[in-house]
Amino acid sequence: MKNIFAIICLLSGILPLTLAQWELRYPPQPTVGINDMYFLNPLIGFAVNSSGSILKTTDGGMHWSIIKHYQRDFLLEIKFIDDQNGFCISPYSFIGDKIDFIYTTNGGDEWQSTGIGIGDALTFLPLSISEIIKSGDQGTISRLDNFFGLWSEQYRIPQYFDWDIFVPYGDIKQFEKLNSGRILALGSSWRAFQANVIQDSVTFILYSDDNGITWDTLWCELPKIISTLSFSDNNNGWMGGEENEIYKTTDGGINWYLSYSEVNPNFISSISNIKALSPSTIFAVTNKGMIISTTNGGITWDTTSLVPYSYYDSFYSLTFINEQTGFVFGPDLWITTNGGNSWNKIDDSIKPSFSKIQFLNTSIGYGIGGDNYWGGSGFYRTIDGGYSWTKLYQGDPSSGFNGFFMMDTLNGWLTEFNTLFNTSDGGITWSAVSVDTLLEFIRGVEFFNSELGILFEVWQRFNNYLLNYVTTDGGGTWQKYQMSEQPYLSSFLKIKRTDPSHIWVVNQQGVWLSSDTAKSWINISTEVEGWAGAFDFLDSLNGWAAHLDGQQDKVKYTTDGGLTWSTMMKPYMVQSQDLVIDGRNYFGRMQVTVAGLYGSIFRYEEGWPHAYQEKSYTNNWLLSIAVHRESNRIHKWIAGTGGTILYNNDYITDLKKEELNLPEEFRLYQNYPNPFNPTTKIKFTLPYLESGHAPSFPTKLIVYDLLGREIATLVNEQKSPGTYEVEFSIGSSGNAKKLSSGIYFVKLTAGNFISVRKMILAR
Repeated sequence: MKNIFAIICLLSGILPLTLAQWELRYPPQPTVGINDMYFLNPLIGFAVNSSGSILKTTDGGMHWSIIKHYQRDFLLEIKFIDDQNGFCISPYSFIGDKIDFIYTTNGGDEWQSTGIGIGDALTFLPLSISEIIKSGDQGTISRLDNFFGLWSEQYRIPQYFDWDIFVPYGDIKQFEKLNSGRILALGSSWRAFQANVIQDSVTFILYSDDNGITWDTLWCELPKIISTLSFSDNNNGWMGGEENEIYKTTDGGINWYLSYSEVNPNFISSISNIKALSPSTIFAVTNKGMIISTTNGGITWDTTSLVPYSYYDSFYSLTFINEQTGFVFGPDLWITTNGGNSWNKIDDSIKPSFSKIQFLNTSIGYGIGGDNYWGGSGFYRTIDGGYSWTKLYQGDPSSGFNGFFMMDTLNGWLTEFNTLFNTSDGGITWSAVSVDTLLEFIRGVEFFNSELGILFEVWQRFNNYLLNYVTTDGGGTWQKYQMSEQPYLSSFLKIKRTDPSHIWVVNQQGVWLSSDTAKSWINISTEVEGWAGAFDFLDSLNGWAAHLDGQQDKVKYTTDGGLTWSTMMKPYMVQSQDLVIDGRNYFGRMQVTVAGLYGSIFRYEEGWPHAYQEKSYTNNWLLSIAVHRESNRIHKWIAGTGGTILYNNDYITDLKKEELNLPEEFRLYQNYPNPFNPTTKIKFTLPYLESGHAPSFPTKLIVYDLLGREIATLVNEQKSPGTYEVEFSIGSSGNAKKLSSGIYFVKLTAGNFISVRKMILAR
């Protein structure tokens, strides 16, 4: 199957564009959302996660790195049939995505992707390099043994009539291959059970002794939903499910009996995964993060909770390298090296959900966040560019921080629900600042210089109108201004000042402009119903905003100060959370970065027909973009849930095309001096073309004699628009050493442009 998959990949694959790469700086190891793990030996292992990454460890699981990434693909399971050939699947593929199967033929050093019709799989089992079985989402077991992606259905669970359609009783949850070659399939008629179609025999086990071609029932008795099973050998096996019940078999699955059960009405959970390391040593983990284990074949059981009690269920699974070293993975990654006596997190770094970040330089940055999606009550600092973070201050957990602004490394401002705070020691301690006794809520704070600042989106008790407070004395006093005569305006999470007479905000009522330092506002456009934080303006004319008109697949931009707007599409529909205009590139075009939910990052460039997706290596929500500019280098950080910090930098100029003084025409100038001896300079220009995306020209500058013989090649390469000057000397190597007095020609060829100038050498 190795060669066939390669052929399919070549026929169906699309070569991706190479764009600027983001670096996942935090957390140190991308362990969030791991769905499956497989170890080839005690040192080398692989894992897949819901963000589309294949991870590898070479030190027994202590450190992991991303070796392959498929943005927006959900990688569910990874399995190897030997030390060279491994497979993982990506079900629930997005519309238009042809990737559902990823494979390696060299022990995981390289991975390739293709589509073989396995996107509907709930689980799968590779039997050889050319045979696979899968469990489909319609309660089927199908088999692939050909090179054309043609699956043959081998089993289908019964169906019942639900209103006006037939639906399967349930599905096949897991395959298990025994040492004897027998394949077991764990099934559950959970859907029919919940619909009261059946009351018993909810869980069943099928078996196949001919590599999945035919199936028969091995066992079907239990009126409970079982979700996982594991066999240590051909006879001894264990399975677990709801109410934390664990069952045991000693005859290959023909008979089962209850070995463990714990029903706690205040701690309702179920077994999500189980592993039988031997007939006596078994480990199970629940959907609440509790480990249940035995080392004496189920006579006694021990329990260990990895996380504090949670009302919400999470996915947890486990794997073991041997009886001493094992891992529990899911929302995080834990390891035991002493047979389960103790468990430790691989990465114990804090992981706040950053709702806003700010960087003062390439090293020092700040953020607010906490344990929930939209932030929390922690104030954090990094001094190494985002690789590590320290919590400096803990606020009131019942309220949470809404915004902050650091003036420098010592002085800053912070808003917590209805209170403004100030720090003078870098955020270690904060003091409340008196603004107004009737304040009910403050969204954010921004300072434009050491004296001028604004508290934006402020709500006052007994007042239905949105307010802003302005200070002109560095925060000593604050003056209240009503934003509009319209009550109950929607939120805006961001404010942008491009010059003293242009301060911008965007909300679901449109685009607002203040020309008098936030004292009064004009709603200049209702065409853009933008997300409150996903907008930016470069200057008084040029702005971009992510659009919300019931759709989330477009952004809009203006070049006339918001009076009219043009639309550009996203690669797919997803809500954006923040947007920044990077600046103008060498050709005077604006570059824009947009970040949003589910790890989405888009890059726009003015004049492009559409945006391009960039890899974020995460499915976490990306909520805030911070920018620091150094000369013509822009540094960007994106932060979001799970402590995610991404970093990128690029070369950008804020100059407009006219200010760059780019040539507007092809031109070859007369050499100077002329006549010359022994040296002359030759100048030429290549123009900027509006129609080109990133124009450059194959350029040649060659000197000829009167007979048309080539004397010297001065330029022979791709050249970007600009002005160039080249020196020609008769003392140079080659034919130029032998030149005598007379007439020579220099010829410029650039794209389709050709120009010739006459030169005179006087020796």
